[in-house]
Amino acid sequence: MTDLDLYTLTSASRTDLPADSPIVCATLRLAQTLSYTHDKQKQAGPGWRTLRTMTLGQWLGSLHDALALRGKAPAALNHLRVLNTFQEQLIWEAVIQARIDTSAESLFDLQALATNAAQAHKLTIEWNIPVDGSEQGSEEQQQFHQWQAAFRTYCQEKNLIDSASLHAQLIDHLPEIDSALLPSQLFFAGFDHYTALEKKLHAQLN
Repeated sequence: MTDLDLYTLTSASRTDLPADSPIVCATLRLAQTLSYTHDKQKQAGPGWRTLRTMTLGQWLGSLHDALALRGKAPAALNHLRVLNTFQEQLIWEAVIQARIDTSAESLFDLQALATNAAQAHKLTIEWNIPVDGSEQGSEEQQQFHQWQAAFRTYCQEKNLIDSASLHAQLIDHLPEIDSALLPSQLFFAGFDHYTALEKKLHAQLN
């Protein structure tokens, strides 16, 4: 990587980026804004290439699609189907519903519980947070630990994988991926901090 990868990109530096260099943005809004600003600045010229701006999830998702299409996905991801947000929500609802007191079910907002559990699951992966399921952990930690274990078991049995786990697996196996399928440079923009998973990606790229 270069110095430009680490934090932000100035207007001047954007003009010199290699055509195949994705710009991984902290938010979708930033990705859209950078692309729009670049195109607007270039309109006076005879032609230009649109910036390849995207979020980290979008870049990793497109990388997985390219690998799967060529039969070059890491072995750990072979034959796994990636869940979309709606499908993941339904599985969380099912595993939670199976583990709550049915007599008190009417007191719970199952959809909200599933949404919160999915977000917590994503955060534990992105920040490498262990969940204490022992008796020393809080009641909420123990409960979430059970739900998360059930979610992972269900996905494993059905050959499914959620997006957060997919991203972690791709980053883990990045050194094994054919370099021809990777960009020559990867730039980062708009990050004021990095998650543990993003820091791991930086380490794999160096």
